[in-house]
Amino acid sequence: MRLALTAVSCLAALGLGACHSGATKAGTSYSYRLTSLKADLSFPIDKVFDASKKAIEELGFTVETANSDALEGVIVAKGATNHTRRVRLERVGPEITHVEIFVGPTGSTYRSEEILNRIEDRLAAR
Repeated sequence: MRLALTAVSCLAALGLGACHSGATKAGTSYSYRLTSLKADLSFPIDKVFDASKKAIEELGFTVETANSDALEGVIVAKGATNHTRRVRLERVGPEITHVEIFVGPTGSTYRSEEILNRIEDRLAAR
């Protein structure tokens, strides 16, 4: 019984701490839930895809796959610790792209934010 209570308490604590929202250096609002950061960028999907791929490469990740079309895209990369980093894109409108960043099985708000900030830096440099 004590073990079950401890397990429930730990899961509840994880659940409460695993969700939050914030904003990037450029002011883009994002939400972070469990292991993924989600945000909407005011750029067409092709520009966000190019900026995302460049950002991932600049951060030293090895791109394993990078595919996109007019409606969605995905970039999968590995870091030095061999954890998967994934950027998924979805076209919401002609000038709006939904971005979802996953940085590994345990997640990391800091690493996810760093990737999103770098994507925005690449978009601003265009």
